[in-house]
Order: sequence, then C-alpha cells, then structure tokens
Amino acid sequence: MVDATAVLAAALAALFVAVTSPAGVALPARVRGHSQPGGARIPGTSFELAPTAAAGAMAALLLSHRDATFAQHFAETLAQADAASRAAPGHGQTGPLMAEVLAVCGTGLAKRTDEMQTSAPALPMDAALVALAASLAHQFRPEEVKRVLACFENSDALAAMPVSDFVALLVRL
Repeated sequence: MVDATAVLAAALAALFVAVTSPAGVALPARVRGHSQPGGARIPGTSFELAPTAAAGAMAALLLSHRDATFAQHFAETLAQADAASRAAPGHGQTGPLMAEVLAVCGTGLAKRTDEMQTSAPALPMDAALVALAASLAHQFRPEEVKRVLACFENSDALAAMPVSDFVALLVRL
C-alpha cells in the first residue's frame, strides 16, 4: 500500500534540499519576471509566481531528487492547488484541500511502481519525516519545524487542510 503522506514528506524534503542546492541558488534568476502576488508559492522561498512558472521552478528543483514524471505532476498539482486555494475566498468559494495533493503523491508512486513491475517499495513514514525535519531545519526555527511535522501526525486532518494553509507553513517571508 502506498503511503501518500510519506511520499509528500519525502517530496517536500527533496524540495527543501534542492532550494539550498546550486539549482536553488540559481532560482531567483530563473523566476525573474514571473512574480505574481497571490500566485502559487514555492516552499522554502518567498517567491509567489504564476502557477505555471511556480510548477516549472519546483519541477526543475525536484528533478535531481525524483523521477521527472513525478516531479512534474507533484509540482503542477501543488502550484495549481495553492493558487486556486488562495484565490477561492475572493470568489466566495472554498479552495482545494491537501487530499488532492496527497492523491497525486499516492498515484505517482503507484504508477512508478507499476512501471517498474515490482511490489510497492516501503517508504517508511519515520524516515520521510526525519528527512523532512532535517531539510526544514536549515531554513526554519525549531518551532516552525514542529508545526510542519505536526501536520503529518494525522493523515485525515492533513487531507482536510486547505492547500493554502499547508503551503503557508512552508514559505519564507
């Protein structure tokens, strides 16, 4: 069985590591001119971009840590869901929930496993959370790291969380 929350934690850990890598250092030059207040946010940064630009930047950062297909789907889903979640209240609507992002995480790992024609690899939640905590610790205060990790304690509560609220925990101001 695929644990989508563990995949999410591992993908976020990879994204935070990538933000501080040479590719992350080059990110400001890559996103210059794509700023969009109220747009999709790139976790680990203060950038708000058009959803397509944010998805492209996140996918590029993740490519060295995940396969290209998963990186692209994850980045597109997170960027589109964040932008839609932030815009929804202005239109009298409710935005997407983290369940949508978790579905992509689960589907992405299941598809990759099927393509490899192997049984689903175990992705231990503890290992994913340790990796996420370590990657967050480089940019966030201990209480901020605890707040993010607390989201993963209850998968039902995480799934019911608005995407914009979750991503707000991950951005640098």
